[in-house]
Amino acid sequence: MRIAFPAGTRNIPTDRNPLTIAQGGVSALTAGSNLTPFDYTVPAQRRFVGAIALGYTINVALAAGQQVSVALNKNAVGNFIELDAFAALAAEVSRDVAQADLVMAAGERYKGLASLTGAGAGQAIAYHFLNGVEYDA
Repeated sequence: MRIAFPAGTRNIPTDRNPLTIAQGGVSALTAGSNLTPFDYTVPAQRRFVGAIALGYTINVALAAGQQVSVALNKNAVGNFIELDAFAALAAEVSRDVAQADLVMAAGERYKGLASLTGAGAGQAIAYHFLNGVEYDA
């Protein structure tokens, strides 16, 4: 049996000049930390399909006035996903978004943010991971 498709037809769009994207990591947060673990913009005439995972674990209990914030910012407009921990949260508390699927068009920008504001001995570990495939639109 012979099966024919029109020239240029592709059933799976991610096979058009694919490039694996993997950004992010684990960040240690202490009082005054304000970090950007990754900043990714989809290039012109490309698309991205993948996933994001983010979260935090409190290592040393937060003091009064301390706050942990782990976020995913979209197009520098506002936080798409945000996880917050407030004062007096005990050690070994963790919170995460196991996975959120993303489909991004050319020009869209996602940025991971992590901060621990306020004075005190509280410490946390934050993580952000962005992975997927960028391909020709």
